[in-house]
Amino acid sequence: MDNEVTPIVYDYLQKQYRNGKVKTATEILGGLGVKLHGSENSNYAWKRKGLKPEIIATIWSENIRVDPNGRWYAPEVFDLSRKPAPLVPIQADRDQERYALLNEAATKKAPFIAILQINEKSRAELVLNRTGSAKLRTKDDHHWHVVVSDRAKGQAWLVRGDPAGWVPPADDAEGSSQPSELNDTDSVQAEPSPGEVAPPSPPAAGPANNEPDFSDPKKDGRGGYADAATRKRVEEAAVRFATAHFEKTEQQRYRVVSVEEENLGYDLQILDRESGELVWMVEVKGTSGAELGYFLTRNESNTAKKEPEQWRLAIVTSALEKPTITVFTAEEMNERFSFEPIAWRCRPLA
Repeated sequence: MDNEVTPIVYDYLQKQYRNGKVKTATEILGGLGVKLHGSENSNYAWKRKGLKPEIIATIWSENIRVDPNGRWYAPEVFDLSRKPAPLVPIQADRDQERYALLNEAATKKAPFIAILQINEKSRAELVLNRTGSAKLRTKDDHHWHVVVSDRAKGQAWLVRGDPAGWVPPADDAEGSSQPSELNDTDSVQAEPSPGEVAPPSPPAAGPANNEPDFSDPKKDGRGGYADAATRKRVEEAAVRFATAHFEKTEQQRYRVVSVEEENLGYDLQILDRESGELVWMVEVKGTSGAELGYFLTRNESNTAKKEPEQWRLAIVTSALEKPTITVFTAEEMNERFSFEPIAWRCRPLA
């Protein structure tokens, strides 16, 4: 949806619209020399014969991020087992074909043509049912490349322009403890407070995805960082425990779907088993100690504000030993915790 697209990307798409470059998939592909058969215009990727670049692939504009140097990039997961299964079988075939062609581009280190798309549905809705129509499509004037970060896990980045020397910003690199420069991963540190304190306004930033150890007395009670391996163990243990908790809630009424790779501002979708309706959006935080402290990204905070009735914060304390889960609504989170900015984005003055 429009409000999920990074402003600089949205401005480019609007410029394409004003210049008459927003077209249907059939028009775009026909102009690129792709001969379509049947419903192939609904695919997510295509391959041209005898033309360079060979591969054309859809990129959902809602997933595009912009690094501190202005480079556009988007996270990609080639391992379909790590993504929620689509409700419509044909979507799985389209996913598989798209990932196969992107893998081919990665192997050949070849550029590909990107069709940028804004969807009519939100990312949260598309995870449940990816049959929504595109609101806008345009061919990007710049070629993209696939940069594989972890082939064993099927993790990669789609990068706009020449990828030579490009690395993802610190908060997007696994195990990083550096502050983020990205709007959707800026974070604040939350600590218990008896009074109501609203989250700070941007540009609060911080080390997203680093699991704090608030039980370490050497940190003066303010929380510290475990090593990358420990953080990963804590995170995985917390998600497992939270998943089991919600699956057992109300006599196993709910089905739990992990959307950790989707960057939606939460980790788990809790669905009604009978109706399939989305009941809660759960952001899971895990700590190795007993203190209810955690880091909150700007994306998570924004989602809590936009979806206060469904968003939930689940904190799993002592995640590696004797896990205990405490669940807060968005309103309860604001009432029970204070929010402290721990880093700022700094740029030279003009």
